[in-house]
Amino acid sequence: MLELLRSEWPSTLPKYDAKAALAPPRRVNPPAEESVFKGDLGIHPAGVISLLRECDYDSPDLLTPLFYSLSTCISNFSLPPTGHNISALSAADTERFIIGLNKLRSLHTASSQCPVYAVVHPPPDKDSRQAIICQYELLRYWHNTVGPQLLDPKTQMCHPIDDWGKVSQTAKTDGISGNAGMAGESLCSSCKMKILNHIGHTRQRIWNALPELFGFN
Repeated sequence: MLELLRSEWPSTLPKYDAKAALAPPRRVNPPAEESVFKGDLGIHPAGVISLLRECDYDSPDLLTPLFYSLSTCISNFSLPPTGHNISALSAADTERFIIGLNKLRSLHTASSQCPVYAVVHPPPDKDSRQAIICQYELLRYWHNTVGPQLLDPKTQMCHPIDDWGKVSQTAKTDGISGNAGMAGESLCSSCKMKILNHIGHTRQRIWNALPELFGFN
């Protein structure tokens, strides 16, 4: 059973991505009028956590991705206890989950700020025209493209790992900064690579932080 659960809720980011690539698009909490009886909501992670706890299972390798998966189901705590909810959790795990959820979304929000430090040109180019262009284009790109993807009010920051993955994919396929800005120019190739690396590292950093965020470290 544990092997099946680990395949459903992987503990590494590459395995998570492989699993996500095969899965249909996930939904946030359905509207209040949508009953659990109107559709198959699948196996809910809160129920799996409760079952594991009954078996005295406490290893973070499986519990961490389960708690993260549960966080992607929750947009708020105002809906009735039908469908996607946390009522199956114990009082201790409910507290763990709520604290971890707030920490996760705070980390996601803080990480979504424009990394202007990533395009600082080393001397002797620090005052060059290209350095100014790179700073400008990064701010423009982050404001127009990255920010709206990461902080979309429709998704309510419920899928930070997936959202950072989409930002990374968009940056790789569509190019960073889009259309040329100042005087028909854009980010230099070195700064583009720095931004791509920053996005990838940020996503991995959030994933690596999940055990600590949910109190397993």
